[in-house]
Amino acid sequence: MAATLKAGFFFQTKPGGHSLPRIKPFRFKPPMATLATVPTVGLSETFSKLKRQGKVAFIPYITAGDPDLSTTAQALKVLDSCGSDIIELGVPYSDPLADGPVIQAAATRSLAKGINFDKIIAMLKDVIPQLSCPIALFSYYNPILKRGIETFMTTLKDAGIHGLVVPDVPLEETEILRKEAVNNNVELVGVPN
Repeated sequence: MAATLKAGFFFQTKPGGHSLPRIKPFRFKPPMATLATVPTVGLSETFSKLKRQGKVAFIPYITAGDPDLSTTAQALKVLDSCGSDIIELGVPYSDPLADGPVIQAAATRSLAKGINFDKIIAMLKDVIPQLSCPIALFSYYNPILKRGIETFMTTLKDAGIHGLVVPDVPLEETEILRKEAVNNNVELVGVPN
């Protein structure tokens, strides 16, 4: 991740677009100051707006704390400035069953450096006011239960997080999760009614 921010690449096809893409280097220059001038809208509003425009959403995913929280904060700002419609931020977890090997490795590196939910939230409280797109947090259900569903949802609301993805929530637990999400204006993604 750090190398990507210092010197990255983008693909550019030759005129006509029929050849293999060329890789052109670019150098990232962090913005001098970034303040969101437009209030951030929620996930549903974002999808509705894109649908009216006949567009699809650009939703990048990164794991919080890999390689560190400072880089995560910068990456969120870069992704926002590059036109992300929503950014999905993964909370590292020790038993990531729904993740592939790349995200599992990122979570392992993050946890090895002592990254935890409280540190992620502290970082997000500073960064989210500078973003123009909503953040959807990706978390497994056990850390939510450990903290307490009501406390967890209140923490998300206070940090300015708009959405929550919980891939392993049991069907019989969805109603209480949904109730607390609604009470705290946090949208649940992919949780059945």
